[in-house]
Amino acid sequence: MILLGCGWTIEEVSEALLLDKNTLGTYVKKYKAKGIPALLQTFYKGRSSKLSDAQNLNLKNHLSEYTYSDSKEIIHYVKKTYNVSYSVSGMVNLLHKLGLTYKKPKSTTINSDIASQIAFLQKYEELRRAKTQVYFTDACHPNYNSHPDYGWVLKGHEKLLPSTSGKKRINIQGAVNIESKKLISTLSIESINQNTALNFIKKIHGQHEASENVCIILDNAGYYKSKKVKAYVEKSKNLELLFLPPYCPHLNLIERVWKYFYTRVLSNRYYENFSEFIKGCKKFFRKSHKRKFKTLLTEKFHFTRSNSTDLKPSFLLA
Repeated sequence: MILLGCGWTIEEVSEALLLDKNTLGTYVKKYKAKGIPALLQTFYKGRSSKLSDAQNLNLKNHLSEYTYSDSKEIIHYVKKTYNVSYSVSGMVNLLHKLGLTYKKPKSTTINSDIASQIAFLQKYEELRRAKTQVYFTDACHPNYNSHPDYGWVLKGHEKLLPSTSGKKRINIQGAVNIESKKLISTLSIESINQNTALNFIKKIHGQHEASENVCIILDNAGYYKSKKVKAYVEKSKNLELLFLPPYCPHLNLIERVWKYFYTRVLSNRYYENFSEFIKGCKKFFRKSHKRKFKTLLTEKFHFTRSNSTDLKPSFLLA
């Protein structure tokens, strides 16, 4: 309508927009009759589902439990279960309407215990209510090598990322304060052991006065349970170690920090030598990420083996 109003002919508009003259003529008639609102009207009504509401709900519940890699398998299931036939495109449309999307599931261990996860979250809630300074702690071990990842590449072109050889890596211990969002870290090419673990715990503990209670949440690595670490904790009057339930890394919020670290420092990056690689890692930990961590480290957890039900400690629901 704008082009025609600027003096273009029907033929010129047809050629520019790749629309046939009859279609354009129909638009012109609608516009002359009732203006722009007439152009925005649509009288198309989609077909009603071949399945009843109850059948759609049952199918959705079934698909939340069982994952099919091909829509044809679902077509076969629907035909066998409800005696209703679907084409591939029809089934894809139905799956979208039911709220499903085609993506890869995340792997998780089957050995995690629901009761221990609940007990952990109850303890965590007690600590937060008591205004305890809580740290989520873990170690990561990035390798000095290229890490190809998804990214925007010119269509029709292959983008090559240089790779390095060898098995060099650095060992990073990290802890994030859930309240202040402050990140504490140590980087070393030496392996983590009971001595380095103890020194890191002392580093975290040293951030606070004796009047503040401190709790460090960590995994079940052996060096955190060494005699030296236990002796130091017992001697300290305001320090507590809270171990995660076995096979529950999803409850450790610092895992999100590691994912962010890998994205910012390693993903699609090439470092010419090991020294540059170390500098890149150190640069990340020298910066403050508090603004990012405010949205990244929300206290929202989920159970495994329970349809990933999101959980929030009750004191955070208000």
